[in-house]
Amino acid sequence: MQLIQLETKIAAPPERCFLLSLNIDLHKESTAQTSERAIAGVTHGLIGPDEKVTWEGRHFGFRLTHETLISQYDRPHHFQDIMLRGMFKLFEHDHTFDQLPDGSTLMTDELRFAAPLGPLGRIAERLSTSSLPHCFSDAAQRSHQTSCGRLTRNLVPLRPTASSFRIQSPMSKLAVPVSAKDHTQGPATAPTTLVEYGDYQCPSCGDASLLIQKLQQHFGAKLRFVFRNFPLDMHPYAEHAAETAEFAAAHNKFWEMHDLLFKHQANLADASLLKLATQLKLPAADLTADLEKATYAAHVKHDHDGGIRSGVTGTPMFYLNGHLYTRAYDYDTFVAAIQAQQ
Repeated sequence: MQLIQLETKIAAPPERCFLLSLNIDLHKESTAQTSERAIAGVTHGLIGPDEKVTWEGRHFGFRLTHETLISQYDRPHHFQDIMLRGMFKLFEHDHTFDQLPDGSTLMTDELRFAAPLGPLGRIAERLSTSSLPHCFSDAAQRSHQTSCGRLTRNLVPLRPTASSFRIQSPMSKLAVPVSAKDHTQGPATAPTTLVEYGDYQCPSCGDASLLIQKLQQHFGAKLRFVFRNFPLDMHPYAEHAAETAEFAAAHNKFWEMHDLLFKHQANLADASLLKLATQLKLPAADLTADLEKATYAAHVKHDHDGGIRSGVTGTPMFYLNGHLYTRAYDYDTFVAAIQAQQ
């Protein structure tokens, strides 16, 4: 995940900046270079809390559409819009408006985004990180300039007086602390907690599962292991495999299913998942119904979203006592890293 921050000082009060930032017509004029237009939802005037708009425009040489929701709204201090559908796996934009002593506003824009497709997505993120600041800065300037025209002819013009960018690299800390909702092995009092974000169809995760077992044998009660779901889009069976693990968890057999899924990861079609459930004496008919209803999809998504916030871009990815593990994935290196935490 990438993070971009833009701070702009504007010679206008926060209330005015807040409302103009929610003006659909102003946004269309400020993004004229991409021919952006609102084609569904709120298409004119101000957009409000829990309202949606679908945009169409030319980005990175392609004509794309994306749907946006105003997910947080605290007038006139802050609002957040998030992408519901579009080219990014995650795209969140926070707008914060702080009044300065001279009556002007410090407007802070913070964008968090993550591209899909694993390694290819990371390349896309780097390209976006290099191009978005310039596009975003230009759009911000045009937005303030446009506000001097017909859309705000009865208001004092907005005048940006200073801007600054900060681009941060992917996060290196676990964003969601381990809790009772997690699947854990080992005591909570263990000096070291190892969290894995994994995909049951990922061959590297299959290799890692064997490595984890060796580490658990070596450290015993000194190591707590946590597994979280992070199914990748490139693996068509990973989502249902994760939901099957959660189904098993509801029947107190998460770890048994976890091990079986990795053991049989070469064949994780639904028919095979039903056989694994039967092998564990779980009700296969109930599993079929729950997969059809996506009963456990929300739990999988919760894990996945937490991984995105933590900076997970591929699998397996590990966090050692809350910090991203960046060393080699071989047994000796892992042992040394864990011993250093104890």
